[in-house]
Amino acid sequence: MNPTSDHTQSAIVRWTAVLTVGLVMLGALTVGSGSAAGASTRIVAPQFTDPIQTWANEAKAPTPTSTVVVRKVFCNLELAAMACASYDSMRSVGTITMMSGLTGVGAQKIFLHELGHVFDGRHLYPRDRADVTRTLGFPAGTPWTGAAGAASPSEWFAEAASLCYLGWSPESLANYGFRFSYVSPQVQGVCSIMRRAVKQPAKEPMTFTTTLPPFQKFQSVTMFEPGTLSAKVTIGGRASTSNSSCTDQVRSTAGAVYVNTCGNRVSAWSFASSRATLIVRGVPAALPVTKAGAFSAVAKPQGKRAAGKRGLRR
Repeated sequence: MNPTSDHTQSAIVRWTAVLTVGLVMLGALTVGSGSAAGASTRIVAPQFTDPIQTWANEAKAPTPTSTVVVRKVFCNLELAAMACASYDSMRSVGTITMMSGLTGVGAQKIFLHELGHVFDGRHLYPRDRADVTRTLGFPAGTPWTGAAGAASPSEWFAEAASLCYLGWSPESLANYGFRFSYVSPQVQGVCSIMRRAVKQPAKEPMTFTTTLPPFQKFQSVTMFEPGTLSAKVTIGGRASTSNSSCTDQVRSTAGAVYVNTCGNRVSAWSFASSRATLIVRGVPAALPVTKAGAFSAVAKPQGKRAAGKRGLRR
């Protein structure tokens, strides 16, 4: 019932779940009134009669601050796959797919595990994942995801998140070697990381605007998800938009401005005699995420003719 692999396609992260023996041994899950920790998640699940929105609303830990679409179809991503999850950062929408036939307490436990994966995709940055990896006892540097069916920080995080959501430990066999209870320091540590992470800017498109003084080079402070970047430069009434392009430029009678958006940072070189406006839109990939002072000057070109002599260098 737990995701066993994840991979990235464009800005979408997917996880696949595999049926684990012992699912039918889940004890009765009687969730109390709980808090409003999960009230920020909007569930769209027209194929389900189970109270999935209620499961999210009654979660005892923060749930993803986004819409989550829950579908009842076969994932068909792996043999024996029974559930999978994805988060599309460009649309700020999570998707959970669960095979037909899952209902009741089994569906609830699987749903909460997959909801943890969506939380990961939307709220956990590299620093958070490193903290989770250490908290769950994996060696530093352990890859976040592992081979299908293998223990990994990603899978153990989703298992711990499901316990954080429930507020107690249901009766079930260990999944991928995960044997921590809700009251364990490991799970409580994960719950604490989730409470911290939800206060950070979520991984969704953000817009940054700055003014480029003449003859300076700038680089964004924030790192972005590759492939999500666009940058619009306006100078002297002329404008150009770069969409994940390694080299783009806009020219006017005042000179030229070059912009690079093919990596995970935005760089801009001004070889113009007047100020230019730079508007960047992208999905942040790492902290810090800041709108104030989103760009910093890193160098000055060598005079007004430098553009013609040196061109754009990465």
